Amino acid sequence: MIGSPPYPSDAGLLHGGPGFTGQTRAGFEAYRDAVRELAAAYGVFYAAVYEAMAERGDGRLASPDITHPNDDGHAIIAEAFAVARR
Repeated sequence: MIGSPPYPSDAGLLHGGPGFTGQTRAGFEAYRDAVRELAAAYGVFYAAVYEAMAERGDGRLASPDITHPNDDGHAIIAEAFAVARR
């Protein structure tokens, strides 16, 4: 099983350490697509973490540091893995 990256809020894309700050939504979505393609290529389950978090609205699942998921965000991540499929 492999999961896509968590959905960062728009504000979260502007914060963080080297290698993270300044990322773009398009860059994260390309990463998400690459993970989905790897899952398909290797026949493993894909957990749609990014997609599930994006459905909840921008920033609603971010912790106060704006970068990491809050408790509700972690619950969405767990659910994405629980319902993952090929």
